[in-house]
Amino acid sequence: MSNFSENPFKSPIEAPSVGEVLKDPIGLYLKRQKSEEAAQPKTAYGLDAVSAEHRAEILGGAYRELQEAEKSAKKGTEKKPADARKLAFVSALYSDPSTQAAYLEYWQKYKGERREVNGTYEEYRGLDKNIKRLEKEYDELSRILFAHRGERASEMDKALFQHLKSELESKRAELDGILEQYPKLAARVSYDRMAEYNKELSDESYVWFPSRRDILEQIEDGARSGRPVLLLGESGTGKTSLVTAAAKKLTGLSPFKNQGGPSTRLQDSLATKGLIGDESCLVYQPLGQAITGKENSLDKQPLHQGGIAFDDEFNNRPRDIQMEIVKSISNVRPGKKTRLPLIGETEVRPNYLFVAAGNPPSDRYDREPVDPAVEREFGTPITVDYPEQSLSNPEIYEGMLASLMDKNHRIRFAKQELEPPAQKDALGKETGKIVPGKRKERVFLSDPKAGGIVWRF
Repeated sequence: MSNFSENPFKSPIEAPSVGEVLKDPIGLYLKRQKSEEAAQPKTAYGLDAVSAEHRAEILGGAYRELQEAEKSAKKGTEKKPADARKLAFVSALYSDPSTQAAYLEYWQKYKGERREVNGTYEEYRGLDKNIKRLEKEYDELSRILFAHRGERASEMDKALFQHLKSELESKRAELDGILEQYPKLAARVSYDRMAEYNKELSDESYVWFPSRRDILEQIEDGARSGRPVLLLGESGTGKTSLVTAAAKKLTGLSPFKNQGGPSTRLQDSLATKGLIGDESCLVYQPLGQAITGKENSLDKQPLHQGGIAFDDEFNNRPRDIQMEIVKSISNVRPGKKTRLPLIGETEVRPNYLFVAAGNPPSDRYDREPVDPAVEREFGTPITVDYPEQSLSNPEIYEGMLASLMDKNHRIRFAKQELEPPAQKDALGKETGKIVPGKRKERVFLSDPKAGGIVWRF
C-alpha cells in the first residue's frame, strides 16, 4: 500500500505557497533544506533491484520519518545524527528519475481522490469521532449502572443511558449511509480502519471489529440486568477475549476464570479446604473470589468489590450439574446476603456477575446441549460467531492486512497477493460494471479459486 493514501506532507519550516505544496511537496522540502547532506553524491542504497513503485513507497515512508523527527525537534528534542543520513537517503531516492516519476504519479492520484472525497471525508471524520466519544460514554455509564445493580438505579442514569444508546445507533446508521453513497471514500476509510486495527493489535493484542463491539455491548446489557450471562459459540470465536474486555471495562479487573471439567460441581468452584501457614481454612476458588472479594476464609475484609466469574466450557458438564450450578447462582444477587456451600452466609460484592460460555454440540465437540430450562435462568443467550468475511464487510481480511502493516502502515506484499481477484472475461481482461458518471468499477469475485492469496486465506 502506498504511503500517499494520506497526506504526510506538512513542512514544519516556513509555510510555502499552496501551489508549491500541491505540485511536489518532497521536492520543495529538499530544496528548502539547503544542507550538505542533501547535496552529497547519490547512491542507490542497494535498491536498484527493486521496482520504481517500491522505491517510491520507501521514499514516502522515509520522508514521513523526517517530518516526525523535525516535529520532535520543535518540541525541544535534540536532533539526532541519524536524521542527516535519512535526509541524504531521501535526497538520493528523489534524485532517481524513475523513483521521482512514480512518487509524483502517486501524489497526483492522491490529490485527485482528495478533491473528490475531501468534504465527505471530513464529515466522516467528525461522525467517527462522535461515535468513539459515545462508545466511551456508553461503557462508562454501563459501568456505573452495573456497579449499582444491588440498589435502585437512578432514573436519570437510566434515561441518559437509553438516550445514549439511541444516539449511538443513529450515528452508526448515518455513517454507514455515507460510506455506501461514496465508494471512494469507503476505500480511504477502510485504509484508516486498518491503521487503527494495527494500533489495537500493538496496544491490546486484540482487534475491535464492529461485530466484536456489538457483542461487547450485548454482554454489557446482560450484565446490567444482574442475571447470569451465557455465551454460545464455536471454539476460536473470541468468547474469552470478549469476556476479558467486558470485565476490565465494567470492574477494572480481569475475570475470575474457572474451566470446569465434566464432574466439576458448584462447591468445587467456590472453595476448597487448605492450609495457610499452620492454619487450616477455606481457599476460595475463582467463583468464590468473585462473589466475596476475598482469597480465603481468613481474610477479615474483602480485598476488592468482586468481579466477573467466567465459567468456560460450561456445557462440558452433564445437564443435571449445569442446572445445579445455575439454579444456585441465579439467587446470588449483588449487594445482598446469600448462603453458599462450604462458605456459608456472606455478602455478595457489588461487582459480582456470573458469565458462562460453551460450544454448541457438533461433530467436533462432545458437548451436552444447554437445557431450555437452564437457558431461561440465564436469559437470552448471546451468540458469538466468527468475525464476518464478505465483500461488503471483510473484517477478517482487514484484520489480516492490519497485522501485515509496518509502522508506516505499508504492506510489503505484491498487490496481486493482497487484493481480491476481479471478474474477467475469457481473454483475461477485467470486465467490471459501469456506474453513474459512466465510470467503470471493478467487480470482485466472492469465492475465487485462484489469485489474491490473502483474501482467499
